[in-house]
Amino acid sequence: MLATNGKITEREYLTLVQKRVHEDPAKKLSVKVQAVDGEPERVLQKLTAPAGDTSSYDEVWIVVDADGKDRRGFVDQCLRSGAKGQKIRAVVSDPCFEVWLCAHYQRIGNVATQSQAQNQYAQVHGGDPKDKRLPVDFPFDNWKDAVGWCVLSNGRVPEKDTDYPPCPGTMMPVLMKRLFS
Repeated sequence: MLATNGKITEREYLTLVQKRVHEDPAKKLSVKVQAVDGEPERVLQKLTAPAGDTSSYDEVWIVVDADGKDRRGFVDQCLRSGAKGQKIRAVVSDPCFEVWLCAHYQRIGNVATQSQAQNQYAQVHGGDPKDKRLPVDFPFDNWKDAVGWCVLSNGRVPEKDTDYPPCPGTMMPVLMKRLFS
């Protein structure tokens, strides 16, 4: 299961991920995308509650923005959560998910705030920073390049579910490699 508190951008991207996983006959994965309102900790709480209905999934990945906060505690909390035999993992983007989207076009620039990241992403795809929808021609297949471009040239790309990203950066490479490698 892929869950996010992002109502538009993250949900659209994760739906593309879901579609690509299901299109690959070699993949034996069932992926569901779910949007859950609230701060990351609240999303985790809702998903792990009895009514959260994640018990049929071996893995639950929660995709969130740092939103100006250090989310290492959330990453650790996810690692400690989950029912018997189930793994819950956090995927944090710092400052926000647009870092990952921008990296599909080019190496991310030195952005420290959400508005800077959104502006850079709008510049590279020729859109409006306020428009949260992915462009129709979004280059999803560039995700392998994005793995290397989602941090500054001197930054370390997260490789494990415990590797917190630098700012700017994202843990999306960990999820993408899990699903597509």
